[in-house]
Amino acid sequence: MITRAKWLTLALALPMAGQQAVKTVTLKDIPIRDPFILADEKTRTYYLYAGAGARETGQPRGGLKAYKSKDLVTWAGPHIACVLPENFWGGPKGNSAVAPEVHLYKGRYYLFATFQNNERRTRSKVLEGWREAYREGEYNPVKGTQILGSDSPEGPFLPLQNRLTTPEEFRCLDGTLYVEDGTPYMVYVHSWLQIVDGAMEAIRLEPDLSASVGEPFYLFKGSDGPWLKHQTLARAEPRRYIVDGPFFYRTRKGRLLMLWSGYQDAEYLDNWKNGKYVQTLAYSESGRLRGPWRQLEPLLMDDSGHGMLFRSFDGRLIMVVHSPNREAQGLLPGRARLFEMTDTGDTLKIRKEL
Repeated sequence: MITRAKWLTLALALPMAGQQAVKTVTLKDIPIRDPFILADEKTRTYYLYAGAGARETGQPRGGLKAYKSKDLVTWAGPHIACVLPENFWGGPKGNSAVAPEVHLYKGRYYLFATFQNNERRTRSKVLEGWREAYREGEYNPVKGTQILGSDSPEGPFLPLQNRLTTPEEFRCLDGTLYVEDGTPYMVYVHSWLQIVDGAMEAIRLEPDLSASVGEPFYLFKGSDGPWLKHQTLARAEPRRYIVDGPFFYRTRKGRLLMLWSGYQDAEYLDNWKNGKYVQTLAYSESGRLRGPWRQLEPLLMDDSGHGMLFRSFDGRLIMVVHSPNREAQGLLPGRARLFEMTDTGDTLKIRKEL
């Protein structure tokens, strides 16, 4: 058994061995999906996080990398911020942090990231055609979000527990932190590969974020997207609805919004090939996490999405998304795009791209 002290020793020592040469780059130079930027007031530094594979860490296991900036224009990196421990539940090889988010909570920094274990399986009842397309079969790899902690935004991030924070029998991804009346919750995606109509769900967390508590609860489903006009048509093709990337924001009038992403229609494979990713948002009628949630018109329908919001040090509200979402042959998928946003009180509007 590896103790926490030994994890710390490994995490501090191993990244240096696999540390890539630090370069000064722009966002156009950084291939990335699911970008997340932490504007750290303590250091007046912006941190852009992304998963790191085993080749990048220089170890048999993957983890997390970060880029740093003072102006959102030039970025220094990559810096290895996490190497997963040897006995990590996700398996002995690879397993970088997918859709990583870093939140400052009660004076510490917490990494929410998605991992999976290809040697362990959870039941999925997707249609045979979808199984074939995804080459996964009836039992999908165990996948979910786990929380890791650090005293610094640069890491090293260490698992709070050696197990998933989301329900193990669910296939989950893209967990984020939301705090309501002092109580922390994880809001996550319940994958369409398990339930066909992908859903946003939530579960309460322990005050120290070390584990989930109680039963998960439903927020809304992917087919709620207002642009999905084809839902009213009779047709033979199967429909599958994807949700991605929840992130919360409360407007200047107190309205609770959730950014999320989906696709322009229910033919997921065609969406992926043809560039139909959508950045959209929803609002809570009650102003509370449990909703009910109602959908607003999308912000972007140009194959951009998985957005989040942060305040720049000069006070601007900025959204970061990845684009394009599709994988073009011979090209690395996705770059981060920044947009200055306007808070109308009722919704968000794009002011300009930076």
